[in-house]
Amino acid sequence: MYENFIPLDSGVESQFAADCETSEQVEFYFKLLSWFKIPTPIGSYNPFWALIFKEDKKIYFVAETKDTLDLSKLIKDESLKN
Repeated sequence: MYENFIPLDSGVESQFAADCETSEQVEFYFKLLSWFKIPTPIGSYNPFWALIFKEDKKIYFVAETKDTLDLSKLIKDESLKN
């Protein structure tokens, strides 16, 4: 059902959304639009997702949803975020 409302860019994002949808710990999750930026030490950044967990008053930003931990497979800007 979430696929009808969230523009997903990859199978990894689809799995991430499915995991959020079925998690009993996640209260809300949403994919952030490209204009949403947060300041970081390496410049402004558009995180992919925001999560709010049940009984938590913080918003957690998910920087990347990639299918690899091998930094050599990421472009330079992506590898700096890890």
